[in-house]
Amino acid sequence: MKKGLTIIVPVYNRAKLVSETLSSIVAAQHKMLKLILVDNGSTDGSLDVCKDWANHHRTATFDIQVLSEPHQGAAIARNRGLSVCETEWVYFFDSDDQMSADFVEKVMGAVTPEMDVLCVPVYQVKKGTATKRAYRHCSEVYVHLLNNMMSTQSMIFRTTFLRQIGGWNESVTTWDDFELGVRTLLSQPRLRWYEEKAFHQIYVHDESLTGPNLSSTKTALVQAMHAVKEDLAQAGTDPSLRKAWKAYYLRCRIYAGLLQKEGDRAGASDFEALARGGTGHVNFSMQTLGALLQVYTACGGRAAWRIALYVLDHSVEK
Repeated sequence: MKKGLTIIVPVYNRAKLVSETLSSIVAAQHKMLKLILVDNGSTDGSLDVCKDWANHHRTATFDIQVLSEPHQGAAIARNRGLSVCETEWVYFFDSDDQMSADFVEKVMGAVTPEMDVLCVPVYQVKKGTATKRAYRHCSEVYVHLLNNMMSTQSMIFRTTFLRQIGGWNESVTTWDDFELGVRTLLSQPRLRWYEEKAFHQIYVHDESLTGPNLSSTKTALVQAMHAVKEDLAQAGTDPSLRKAWKAYYLRCRIYAGLLQKEGDRAGASDFEALARGGTGHVNFSMQTLGALLQVYTACGGRAAWRIALYVLDHSVEK
């Protein structure tokens, strides 16, 4: 494969936002950078905006491809871009965020032949306030299941590795990066965390794929958690997965509590059912903790995942 990094940006009805995102990518131009834009069946003229932008910014040293993928779904669009990627490294960015100007230079200076995945911290912007997304420098599946540290913009993949583990799961329409993070860590990649700085401006708003609240996208999240359960089941019965199953159980109970807080009793029941499906891997004390965390969250308690993570960090596996 060719040396360098390809950035893939799926675009769906972002005609008014995508140019600003693409301008931030131009500011991060690097001699080893390629760009693939994948319009995902937009109806607002986004495809034409992308084509016009590409025609104005494509140069001999900055290759830009614009693809059209009519089958909707961010994972489908990302896999479409991945299918034509020709560089050693690939990265996925969203069409309504802002890339740091030094990102590509820093990343290309950090990757090595002995690496499959490079992970970076990012800034999230909510209601005008930017905060560094909580994450931990580790490769433990149970940590990601509670912390969700492997977000879309946090992962830079060796292209051959991502293809080997199956790319993006197209059955998962939201939180597909959460599922991909689980599958990535289960594959035991040669992984490095970039610790020097955090990057980007990742915007959280009502039009984000995750929606204004949990209830609005609960069906998609149930799909994601089903896929994660399948990933864990396919990984076998290695003792190292015991904490991962516990984390899965506790996360389901926390989601149930969040939906109760939003007044969505039916949604809470869906996640209680998911949690019950994993009880064969957890003991009575862990089930008790899950019930307590659900009640705590439903009553307005914050950061239940931190409590769960603390307990698992200090638990002794037998």
